[in-house]
Amino acid sequence: MPIKAIVASTAMITGFSKEGRMKDHLAWNALITGYCQNGSGEDALKLFPDMIRLGIQPNMSTFD
Repeated sequence: MPIKAIVASTAMITGFSKEGRMKDHLAWNALITGYCQNGSGEDALKLFPDMIRLGIQPNMSTFD
């Protein structure tokens, strides 16, 4: 992943979390995808219980 894409993704997730928007699929899917694309699949899997605990059910985009 190019460094510009990493910076942009990190900024997006940081902005979502500061605004309290980690309650939607877009932010969670971006976070999970970031972990997976960078070889941290186990860390991505650890996010699912938190996601579900907060009332966000994974959708088809979560698993793409």
